[in-house]
Amino acid sequence: MRLTLSVLMMLSISSPAMASDLNVRLEQARTEMDSDSYRSAKKILDAAEKSVPQMSEAVSNEELARLFFDRGVLERLRGDTRGRTMAAWRRTLIIDPDFEWDSRYLGEGDDWSLFEALRSEVGSYPMVDLSIPEQQGAAILYADGQVVRAGDSVIQGVHLAQIRCDDGVVRGVWTEFQSQFDWFGLCPGGVDTTVELTESSGDGDEWSEFGPVFGAPVTTAPVVQDDTAEPVTSPVEEASTEEVVDSVAISDEGPSESPEEEASTDEAVASVVISDKEPEAVVSAEEAVSEEPKIVEDAADSLQEAASDGMEPVSLSRDSWMRSLPVDSKQILSGGGALLVTGMVVNFTVVNSTWAEIDAARNSPHTVSRDEADALTLRFNRGRTAVFVLGGSGMALLGLGGAAWLQEQGSLRLGSVVLQPQITPTRAGVHVAF
Repeated sequence: MRLTLSVLMMLSISSPAMASDLNVRLEQARTEMDSDSYRSAKKILDAAEKSVPQMSEAVSNEELARLFFDRGVLERLRGDTRGRTMAAWRRTLIIDPDFEWDSRYLGEGDDWSLFEALRSEVGSYPMVDLSIPEQQGAAILYADGQVVRAGDSVIQGVHLAQIRCDDGVVRGVWTEFQSQFDWFGLCPGGVDTTVELTESSGDGDEWSEFGPVFGAPVTTAPVVQDDTAEPVTSPVEEASTEEVVDSVAISDEGPSESPEEEASTDEAVASVVISDKEPEAVVSAEEAVSEEPKIVEDAADSLQEAASDGMEPVSLSRDSWMRSLPVDSKQILSGGGALLVTGMVVNFTVVNSTWAEIDAARNSPHTVSRDEADALTLRFNRGRTAVFVLGGSGMALLGLGGAAWLQEQGSLRLGSVVLQPQITPTRAGVHVAF
């Protein structure tokens, strides 16, 4: 049995949409909250939460998250002292981690700080796999109002699982996805996983499956290229080609030269004749380059003879780039070490202590105002930047000092031949001196 996505979309549009019922109830609850009828608002929200799994259409992710956000606001307005506000807002952020704060009832003071602290807390929760099978047939699966597929996961917590069964009806349940969740068990008759879904052809045209009704598709015969056939040109192309040929023929005659131009041409020829002697110098330079391999071979022979004598390494003076430095390798190494130690001190005394204060503020958000929280964040960011700068500078100086130390200590004298490592900011190699 084969179905197309276009048919499924048409069935979805034609079925009665009851998901808006949740939005209606949310607006009713807010109307009661505006009139301070908190008990009536609570009954409406409780009834909405119980009815969501029985809705015949997939709910909106935004409306589902707002259901628990409004519940938290309601508990806050009622003077919550049992943590019900935090529990409701956690469920909001588990469903939609990017849910935006609504300042309609609570403003943007301490309650906003609490909500943002809960956002950070929920962001650290582990992810849970949805246990979605690879073969789903014609069923469509939803988690918190969003279509999900095999391999998807959600934040650990309570979620709304919904599935559009083969009969076109959406069924759902609240679940935490802790174990192997049976998606197909929500459908009374199960799900026929042998159904093969094929996407509509026609480059995104959802009506392409109904081609015989709206017009037969246009087909073109394949073009066979014949290398022996002559290209066909239109009259316009032939005319333009003749004009190009005429212009080329005219340019072949060459422009006439004036007496002044002929004189300048003679002077140029004379200069070329004078410069004919330069290739001799070039040839001599090439001969000198060709003799370089012989010098290298002689140097290698002398190195082997000196190595057989067992010469000991000796130190040489620093290279030119090291002589330009105002300090030696030991001073550079000391400076790098000092920067590293300073960075460690800043990390333990400033960054770690500030982070401890931030963590304490997150656990007890009522003890810290918004300005104090911003000050803690600014101090933490500055301290962390200082640690990065000090650590990076220290490592760079240690590397430079190590290169300088190798320049000073890494030379080897073998008879009349001296080997010295060359480590510069742009290259690394061995220098051979005779």
